[in-house]
Amino acid sequence: MVDTKKIFRDILGILPKPISKILLYLGNWIFQGQIYSSFEEKCYKIVSFMCIYYLLKKSTRHIFNYSSNNSLIFILLAHTVNWLVTTNIHSTRSKRVEKKKYTQSQINNTFTRSTNLIRDEISSQEPISGAAVLGSFARNEAHIESDIDVHIYRKSGFCNAANAYWKLTKIRFKANIFGLPIETWIEKGPVTHSLHPNEVPILITDESKKLSNRFENSIKLENCNYYNIRE
Repeated sequence: MVDTKKIFRDILGILPKPISKILLYLGNWIFQGQIYSSFEEKCYKIVSFMCIYYLLKKSTRHIFNYSSNNSLIFILLAHTVNWLVTTNIHSTRSKRVEKKKYTQSQINNTFTRSTNLIRDEISSQEPISGAAVLGSFARNEAHIESDIDVHIYRKSGFCNAANAYWKLTKIRFKANIFGLPIETWIEKGPVTHSLHPNEVPILITDESKKLSNRFENSIKLENCNYYNIRE
C-alpha cells in the first residue's frame, strides 16, 4: 500500500522550509485531518462545522443581507473556526531539526505542559477510561519538534462519545492557543492496536486499570524521564 503521507513529506523535504511549512498548514486547513481520521471523528468534525456555520449566520443575521457570495464567506469562516477548535494544528510541522538547536529541558517542558493540560481536562471524568502517550516519546526518541501522540480511550455509549469529543475539542483548542504539538485521538475501548517493539506507553490516566493490563511494559506519567514533577 502506498504511503501518501510519507510521499507528501518527502516532497516537502525538497522545498525550502518556509515554503514547506506554508504548504503543510494549508493542507491541514483544507483537509483538517479528515483523510486519516476515524469515521466517528469525521462525523464529529462535520457536526461541529454545521453548528459553527449556523451560529455565525444566526448571530449576524441583523448585520448582513445574505446572498450566495455571503454564504461562501460564512462557509470559509466556519471552516476556519472549525479548524482552530477541532484540528491538531501545531502537530503539523516539518521534521527537519538540527539537534544542536534544542536542549533536553525544552523537550521536557513541552511534554510536561502538554500532558498536564490533558490530565487536568480529563481526570476524574466519567466518559474517559484512560489516556496514554505513544509514538516517539514512548520510544524515547523524541526531539523538540516531535508530536506528543496521545490516545484517549472513552467508554461506550453515545453520551460518553459526545462528552469525550467535547473534551477533545477543548484540549485541541487550548493546545493551538498555547502552541503545544499535541496529536490527540479518541478511541473506543478495549485497546486493540499493536505497538512498536521499542514502544513503552506512558499512562496519563488509567483509573480503570485497563491500559496497564493491556500494556504490560507501560509506565506512569510521573515515572517518565520527560515529565517534570509539579512542585
